[in-house]
Amino acid sequence: MDTTGRGIVSHAGAITLLRTAEKTGLAAGLSAALAPWRKPLATHDPGKILLDLAVAVALGGDCLADLALLREEPGVFGSVASDPTVSRLFTRYPWRLSTPIASHAVDEEDPSPTSAQKRD
Repeated sequence: MDTTGRGIVSHAGAITLLRTAEKTGLAAGLSAALAPWRKPLATHDPGKILLDLAVAVALGGDCLADLALLREEPGVFGSVASDPTVSRLFTRYPWRLSTPIASHAVDEEDPSPTSAQKRD
């Protein structure tokens, strides 16, 4: 038992979500699917950004600022993108929240961002 309060993560269930995403291949799949939208010198992986957002929502978050919950624990969640970085990802990716995500599947033959824009 630790009474110092150090090393305690208030949202320990999030760790289970992240480890499950890693073990099932979801994290790698998101990274691969969103790789065409990653800028060459980008620090943050778009797949991890999306996964971090999902974890923040699972913890009760309802806006980008709620990623701060994860940013407060870099030893647990790693580097978490800033709100402006997340916003740039959403403006760069050609999705519309009013359409099903499945309709934005990456074309196996041409996974470039422009091929997704052609389908829309």
